[in-house]
Amino acid sequence: RRVLFRSENLSEVLSEEQKLQEINFILGKEIPLWQVEKEHIRLILELTLGNKNQAAKILQIDRTTLYNKIKKYELDK
Repeated sequence: RRVLFRSENLSEVLSEEQKLQEINFILGKEIPLWQVEKEHIRLILELTLGNKNQAAKILQIDRTTLYNKIKKYELDK
């Protein structure tokens, strides 16, 4: 049986990711939006154990959009 992250655990992980982004920005290492999006999608897919339906729900995007972004950012390899 797969155990998926609960929303309260997910918020803790995402807040840590946001902290890292803020630190990088403060240090002058600005991150392009597409890189933030790619990493965020990768993280959500990892947290959902590759469950694209659940990942799309968490990301609040259509599943087709998620599949297109996975292909665009080559996250399926």
